[in-house]
Amino acid sequence: MSRRRLGSNLKAVLAEWEAEDRVVDQLAHLPRQLETITAIKAAVGLAADWEREKSEMLRRGASRPVYLSTAEERSWLHSAATKYGEDPNWQSCPAAEIKQELSGLPADAAAYVAYRIALWVCRHERIA
Repeated sequence: MSRRRLGSNLKAVLAEWEAEDRVVDQLAHLPRQLETITAIKAAVGLAADWEREKSEMLRRGASRPVYLSTAEERSWLHSAATKYGEDPNWQSCPAAEIKQELSGLPADAAAYVAYRIALWVCRHERIA
């Protein structure tokens, strides 16, 4: 791998970590239930955004390496959304702010970071 390529990969990883840190900090200021709902709703929205972008990339024949979710990850996220989607806070939680914080990342990276955060926020909860 060339030094230039390594440098761009490092910058991308650092950008993801910095965005993740900002989001975790934002979520930490919310009450526990709202933190969970917000993390999950943002992850669901960003996963949907990524699916649309992925379809467009496939249509164009783009060759950029991307993060791909597994069936297990998608299943977990769907289960979490089902569990928390009925909560009255789902409609009014600040998920848009979280999505905005991750908007500087490529769609696949934003979805992956949001998924990791949601999983971390729910680490002690039984989903499914």
